[in-house]
Amino acid sequence: MSKASARRPARAVEALRRGLVVSSQAPEGSPLREPRVLAAMAIAAAEAGAAGLRLEGAATIDVVRRKIKIPIIGLVKRGSAGVYITPSFDDARRVVEAGAELVAIDATVRREGLAELVERIHRELHALVVADVATAAEGVRAAEAGADVISTTLAGYTTGEQPPATPDLRLVGRLARLLGARAPVMAEGRIATAAQVAAAFERGAWCVCVGTAITRPDVLTKVFLEGCPKK
Repeated sequence: MSKASARRPARAVEALRRGLVVSSQAPEGSPLREPRVLAAMAIAAAEAGAAGLRLEGAATIDVVRRKIKIPIIGLVKRGSAGVYITPSFDDARRVVEAGAELVAIDATVRREGLAELVERIHRELHALVVADVATAAEGVRAAEAGADVISTTLAGYTTGEQPPATPDLRLVGRLARLLGARAPVMAEGRIATAAQVAAAFERGAWCVCVGTAITRPDVLTKVFLEGCPKK
């Protein structure tokens, strides 16, 4: 990256420090999976004080970028198994061209050629990389590969077993200790309360990302229905 192009993404990471990142996404088949709908929720979150946004797909990113200036972490999801988070360089290019300063990629051991992909995103797209990992070892590997932010997004989702109901705050703390100043840690995954957000920061998180608990009314409706009398 040139010095000029490096400064802007670096400011984007600094802007996330001690802030809340809101993820506005929806799975295939959901009525929410419309760029304008997802963008509206993201813009509302930005206006409420979110430090950054995590958005899937160039179409949604394009709508949001026209309205707000806070950092966007862009990604593409293809399928639901294996390396499905931004599986290719072309996917990374599309979200950067749409307005994302940072690109989220699967950085678990499933990803081959991690260092080469990170370097290419830096060099050709002048964007930063958020490495989605599931374990501490993967986080260290991603930092050594040059990733700029390490996120606990995939913790609990790569074992083949049912993910736990609560966030992996232990992993957040371990990564913060292992990485130190090498790469900031973003806590993400099953964070549903303000207390959990605070706990993540106490364990050393640079920023915290919340999605379902803010932008998935379909999931939240089912939670509240559990308190209704059975018919």
